[in-house]
Amino acid sequence: MTAPSLRSLALIRPDGTGALDAAVATGADAVVIDLAPFRDDALADARTRTAALLAAMPRGGGAPLRFVRVHPIASGLVDGDLDAVIAAGPDGIVLPGADPDGIGRLALRIAVREARLGLDAGAVSIIAMVAEDAAGLLKLCGAQPAGRLAALGFCPARFRGAVGTPGRLAAGREDAGAADLLARGLVAAAAAAAGVAALIDLTAETAAESDSPATDAMGALARRALRDGFTGGFASAPEGIAALNGVFRGEEAAVG
Repeated sequence: MTAPSLRSLALIRPDGTGALDAAVATGADAVVIDLAPFRDDALADARTRTAALLAAMPRGGGAPLRFVRVHPIASGLVDGDLDAVIAAGPDGIVLPGADPDGIGRLALRIAVREARLGLDAGAVSIIAMVAEDAAGLLKLCGAQPAGRLAALGFCPARFRGAVGTPGRLAAGREDAGAADLLARGLVAAAAAAAGVAALIDLTAETAAESDSPATDAMGALARRALRDGFTGGFASAPEGIAALNGVFRGEEAAVG
């Protein structure tokens, strides 16, 4: 999987085919079904619905890639997530709260299931969401990428919350502080060094207050990310996907 195939990723909850159809209609390069918010009694049902959505999605012929965001390694829930979804043959797994050790552990877990299920070795890639706090940021330094790694992702809203800077970055504001700039730069540089995509998660920014229309506001955030070295991103709303496609595919006229 090459970096240009991951410019826009639509994040959806496993709520049914309506959400999936809407995400596919945006023209996103990938659809990411999000298991991470689910816990306890709701988790088993969410896993079942996620596997069903994966199985229902078309493959090839211009269809979006199919990813699942699982729980962090430290949660103890990842094995159950993988058991539920790998048999449906996703193109990749999105790992939140990732560090180099966690990426390697996830890669091993995926490899075991690929072998057990008779899937092609290495078919399931990894998008690692890194630098979600200061400790995670420091662990990026000197890290060696795993063979399955397709992208490194960065969520500025989560990072700002962890280090105590403003929770949202308004479209017209260029700088949320030195820590934000450092994190962005390190993630983009680490992705470039590994030869993988650098993705920014803008899903938490779609509701940011702005005097501009939502697509324009998201476009401004995406252009800032492009200048910072990112090559694609996540969004949950159609206007967010339109902005990502316009900026990272060079189709600004489509969102302007």
